Amino acid sequence: MKNYLSFTVLISLIFLFSSCSNDPVDIAEEYVELEKERLELELEVIDLRKDLLKTFKKKMKKKKNPDYDDYEDEERYIYEEVIDDWDEYVKLQGEIFDISVEIEKIEEEQDDLKMKAYNFCDDQDEYDEWMEDFEDEVESFEKDLDIEDLEEDVDKGWERFSEKKERYFDN
Repeated sequence: MKNYLSFTVLISLIFLFSSCSNDPVDIAEEYVELEKERLELELEVIDLRKDLLKTFKKKMKKKKNPDYDDYEDEERYIYEEVIDDWDEYVKLQGEIFDISVEIEKIEEEQDDLKMKAYNFCDDQDEYDEWMEDFEDEVESFEKDLDIEDLEEDVDKGWERFSEKKERYFDN
């Protein structure tokens, strides 16, 4: 929790100091740094989800499907996950929630940065030029900070988690 608070203060300070700039280069740099933080937090969520999986029993509970209808192709029974370690489950869910809130804050700050283009431009042509510069700079900073590698790590992480979840339960 202490790390999340420090992170929030850091992000707020970065936003405060850069909020006066209308330079697409400065804004793109801040945008990409926020994107890197968001992706790193998403990797943490994936790890926590893997840990969360261990709090369930391997055997799922069989129950009647409330949506079952004799005239449709619904399954008569469904299987649901059963929590085995409630305390650990609650702890991990809380951590996942806290990180999700941080991710939402980062995304909001990124949206605010993009909105600066509207605030600093007088017409469509100026906006288009500003956005082109911004997008070019974002692409450049993404290469410098290896954002593409992080995005691949996140995608692979979610794939591995889905596969692990599928194999985890016995049913």
